[in-house]
Amino acid sequence: MLLLNIITISGILLNSFIVAVYIQDWRRHRAVVMCDQITFIMSFINVLLQLSLFMDGMFLLFGLYSQLPKEFFLCFLVLIFFLIDVGFWHTTWLAISYFTRLVHVSHPIFTRLKSYFPCSALPLLLGSATGSFLINIPYFFTTHFIIKEFASNESDIAMYSTEFHSSSILLHLVFGCCLPLSLTLICIGLCVRSLLSHVWRMRHNRGQYSSSPQLQALVQAAGTMILRVLLELAFSLCMTSLIATSFKMDQKTSLILWFLVVSCPTAQSIVLIMGSPRLKSRIL
Repeated sequence: MLLLNIITISGILLNSFIVAVYIQDWRRHRAVVMCDQITFIMSFINVLLQLSLFMDGMFLLFGLYSQLPKEFFLCFLVLIFFLIDVGFWHTTWLAISYFTRLVHVSHPIFTRLKSYFPCSALPLLLGSATGSFLINIPYFFTTHFIIKEFASNESDIAMYSTEFHSSSILLHLVFGCCLPLSLTLICIGLCVRSLLSHVWRMRHNRGQYSSSPQLQALVQAAGTMILRVLLELAFSLCMTSLIATSFKMDQKTSLILWFLVVSCPTAQSIVLIMGSPRLKSRIL
């Protein structure tokens, strides 16, 4: 529990740092591109998510869910799932934004996608927030929440059980997890391929040296994108396993998966900072 609290607090501080940097830049009227707007909102959502997960852990630890109305638990459940799904979609919009900037394809579909992709992140963020809210509303009406009346004080952390309806699970996993993850994997995969192709061309160009700053920057960008994909994949697999089983696993497996879920926003903030020269220069 101590390690989990340390990771959570570290994630809150790191994501708050990212939010503070972008707010400071906006106040100084510095140019903030679409990727920066999405990164700012992603970090803000991660702060809210980790605060919510921390509160959920405290409610479980002290057995408070058994003393509160069922509706409170359901609202809190919808809030956590909403924040997680919004985070998935924000990562997808960031990946698509990278794709439209880095990958040059003359195919008509790509040209049309690039022309329709908005210059501002606001429509995308509002759309993903609305969609994530709608797909999680069914949990409030279909989830069975059972209090274990005879649980002992030593097992307060297991004083309740949940049963999710299959339709709610399917809707959530398809539109809140699998769809954004698939789009992210495709876009980041094409971006990494484009970057590595450019690196290969530079290394075979006699006018470029393998240690040139531009080449190193491209390699670092590709590595950052690969890390982001791995984190997103791990996060998605953990959430899919927990939701599909209605959190009904053996205690050890559930704790491991929940530990990974809580750790992912912290890891995302580290990757964001190390992959951004602006953020990296402020913290190092």
